[in-house]
Amino acid sequence: MISPSRLQHENQAFLALVTSQVQRATLELRKLEAMLEAGLVEKSVLAEFRVAVDQIRQTSWKVHQSLEGGGH
Repeated sequence: MISPSRLQHENQAFLALVTSQVQRATLELRKLEAMLEAGLVEKSVLAEFRVAVDQIRQTSWKVHQSLEGGGH
């Protein structure tokens, strides 16, 4: 059984990991936006990317609502 202090430590470590990953992804997306504006990308790759971005947008909205206390 995991002690409460160990569990708290693990939760904080996971929070830091997720936060760091979101920050890196945000920076990468901003760089990618600038490159995409050149229009040099295959249509099929762009379509797949748009689906993935829409899915993460929906997920992040749900998580944000939950963190704000408005989740279902």
